[in-house]
Amino acid sequence: MSTTAEPATPGSVAIIGGSVAGFTAAHTLRERGYAGAITVIDPNPYPYDRPPVSGDYLTGALDEPGLRLGGAHWAEQHQIRWVQAVATELHLGHRRAEQTAGSVATAATRSTHLIRTGDGQQLSAEVVILATGASAAPFEHSLADQDGEPLPVLTVRDHTDVDRIRQLITSRAEESRSSPPLRISVAGAGLLAAELAAGVRQLGAAVRLYQPHHRQAAEIFGDTIAELLDADHARHGVELIQQYLQADALPEGFTAQTDLVLAAVGTVPNTQLAEQAGLPVTDGVAVDDRQRVDGVCGVYAIGDLTPGAKHWDQAVRSAQRAVADLLDTSPTAEPDQVLPKHNEHHRVAPRWIWTDRYDTHAGALGEMALAARPGYQLIERWGRPIHEDESTLQGSAASGGQRREHASFVLDPQHRLCAVAALNQPMVLRAATRLMQRGIVIDPVDLADPDLNLRSLIRNR
Repeated sequence: MSTTAEPATPGSVAIIGGSVAGFTAAHTLRERGYAGAITVIDPNPYPYDRPPVSGDYLTGALDEPGLRLGGAHWAEQHQIRWVQAVATELHLGHRRAEQTAGSVATAATRSTHLIRTGDGQQLSAEVVILATGASAAPFEHSLADQDGEPLPVLTVRDHTDVDRIRQLITSRAEESRSSPPLRISVAGAGLLAAELAAGVRQLGAAVRLYQPHHRQAAEIFGDTIAELLDADHARHGVELIQQYLQADALPEGFTAQTDLVLAAVGTVPNTQLAEQAGLPVTDGVAVDDRQRVDGVCGVYAIGDLTPGAKHWDQAVRSAQRAVADLLDTSPTAEPDQVLPKHNEHHRVAPRWIWTDRYDTHAGALGEMALAARPGYQLIERWGRPIHEDESTLQGSAASGGQRREHASFVLDPQHRLCAVAALNQPMVLRAATRLMQRGIVIDPVDLADPDLNLRSLIRNR
């Protein structure tokens, strides 16, 4: 097997992009003792967290400083140079030597990569970590109102997009107390669309959510919790329409009932800089399992810029993998050889995805789709109603959103936990992580018991 040996720890690292992935890379470098120069290049004045943008920031529960990652003085405290600019050019140093089967190519010295910004700065670093993220995918349908005028269509990616939406809603409310609320149609099958629908509804807009029956929430959390989340929408007055929103198949009355469309129909990786530098790009920048860009010494790509799932957890993990490789702190053996083999699905921490809307939090660990495999079991654990007088049929998700706690578990054929999704039960998710990683054999009856503390299953083993 051919390998490429890199020189000793680099003296300088430039990270292009300062959102979750870029911030994590910089923070992890310092956390693991890296003493070299770190530069972060980003158009924003500080690193900020994107997930709250479509939730607490949209509703006003969180202000702009609350989006900041690491606190007000994070860069100074960690001796990180923050350059507020847009990186427009990347000129690479030498590429890796051509390798033949069984050969080892060694770079005797690291070459310097050059970065130019839109305001004329020129920066250099021995290692570049690309974390330029993704942009909102455009809505490719032209829509018109009942007078034939184009309907405004907005996408959401950062807090400035949310500021504009919030201003439109509040302006309508301020025009006249007798004016009807702004009528918003939200298009998208993913978590972002559902979060936006909840947020603008809480701001007082009249909301329709267009999503197909096969929505992302069902893939991530399972059918039961997806139905409970839909019921929560209905309880708060959001009208759910199970179809894609497209110009050639608009529902009757759409143009007369819509003032604004919010489109959350996916993302497009920001590959412009990578393409300009001649890096391999296919649905994002192609990387290996350590986030290294193929064919170039000292260049990594992380987060939404790379192919695969687009979520906070993936951004963090990809940054940690890149740093581990850069500092040569990753295991010398493959993960299968150095981690316990009691759980084939989670020798490392399972994938974690969550969503917040209204006063509801849903989280998932692992792949709920495993429940469809032969020999696997789906166990539903029904919590108690919020109020004692709320008597709904146990086992029914169509309860109008009244039953507010639930957990769904997937057991493998050996009765080991391999996936879990929970609604308003964070302690269940915490205990489930340890159960998964330890590969503890569990009685399905125990999982279905709402009175059982899952931590007892850990203590008793």
